[in-house]
Amino acid sequence: QVEFVHPPITEDKDENLSSEFLRLLPMLALPEGAHITEAGYVYFQLRDARNTFHCVSCFRQIKADSLKNKEESVSRTFVQKAVCVLSRLPLYGETRAKLHPTTEAFFAQKDFKDTKILAELFNSANQFNTFGIKDLSQVYTALNFRQLFELPNYGVLSLIKCLMLEGRIVVYSQLSSRTSSFIYSLIALMPGCPFF
Repeated sequence: QVEFVHPPITEDKDENLSSEFLRLLPMLALPEGAHITEAGYVYFQLRDARNTFHCVSCFRQIKADSLKNKEESVSRTFVQKAVCVLSRLPLYGETRAKLHPTTEAFFAQKDFKDTKILAELFNSANQFNTFGIKDLSQVYTALNFRQLFELPNYGVLSLIKCLMLEGRIVVYSQLSSRTSSFIYSLIALMPGCPFF
């Protein structure tokens, strides 16, 4: 479930998250299998007729006994949460560079009710260029092109050909961060970079 949103949701429907986005967000921000690792990240998009949000989520887990204010609803040994940034600019690497240390600090507090650091992240993240991306290197920060050329069975050209022919490709890894990085790196090789 979504526990905190900053800035708070307003009545302006053009600038706002749709109810569909809010329904999908927990499932995408904390992907299946995230429990097998102590921390990780994932890239994804939320898109409708009006808006496209480029999302970066950093997730972690912490021992429930170490929390300062343990809620009664916590019944498991570990508590797992994600901190997610939704941006109109596809600056995945730069967003993750700001989000990762914030997520670590948020968990180090051991008090998820104290959300001041998340509001500060919003102010920090909004220091990006709001008039568009002038330097394309910002877009490609943190994309791992090397992993594309180290594929053991299929070459990167086969994957690009499959994408161009609208074939179906299944990308699997136990680590969601590796999977999302691979997918976005592959798409970035395409002319026009359709996810931008």
